[in-house]
Amino acid sequence: MRSSSLRLLLSGCALLALTSPAFAQEAPIVVQAPPLPAPATAPERTPDLHPPAIIPTEEPVAEAEPEAPPIPAIWAPVPVDEEGRSAYGLYLSGRIAGFRGDGAAAARLLAESQALTPEQPALWNETFLTSLFNGDLDTVIRLTPSVESTPELAEAGRLVSVVGALQRGDARAGYATLRERQLAQPFTAVGLYIAPSMAAAAGDWDTALQPVTASPQDPAALILHLQRAQALESRRRHDEADAEYKALIAIPNGARLFSVPYGEFLERRGRRDEAVAQYRASLT
Repeated sequence: MRSSSLRLLLSGCALLALTSPAFAQEAPIVVQAPPLPAPATAPERTPDLHPPAIIPTEEPVAEAEPEAPPIPAIWAPVPVDEEGRSAYGLYLSGRIAGFRGDGAAAARLLAESQALTPEQPALWNETFLTSLFNGDLDTVIRLTPSVESTPELAEAGRLVSVVGALQRGDARAGYATLRERQLAQPFTAVGLYIAPSMAAAAGDWDTALQPVTASPQDPAALILHLQRAQALESRRRHDEADAEYKALIAIPNGARLFSVPYGEFLERRGRRDEAVAQYRASLT
């Protein structure tokens, strides 16, 4: 009886020891992790029953090409020259000559073809430019258009007429053409450059030797100053020519541009040492 009571007592003490506060403090504390939030779901998109609007844009409209003159229904008689050569045959021969690099023959053959068919604008334009680039001044002058029709080509024709007159020794006629009115663009600057030389060749020395009024920094003025210096020398006004050259080499970069012409002037005047100094200055 006692042994049973003792076992019950010991068992009760063991249970008390296990449930005592000290043992509870030594026992590990298990912390439960907070529950993870539920994954967010994207809101369902309602289908767009209306397609996006299309904004029309204006497309550039190509300019209509000028209409060519209508081709005659009947080509009779075929345009031929005195030797029986057709206009089209001359045209093809001119094109082939151009492809082979014979510009003079190309200009001549195209001019002969154009003379038989003057109503063809494309052939006129090709003949004019080919003759201009190959120095056929007679054809260029014959085909020179009016200012009202094509101003650019008309001005080119006027310029060629001026230069052609000078080449033929008729400087007065070329100068008169140049003085009628100023050359229009794109030849205005060229007209200004050649005006003093044309005036001198025509004997109008008052105009040729007029002082240059443009700024020295103007590229056109530099050319005019140089021409005036050369014209003064030709009139034996050497002191004025010397002053004009000195003004040229005094501008920024003037020594590099004009030391050689000035040195040649000094050498012609017998001032060799000064000329050598100018030649050396042109190399720096």
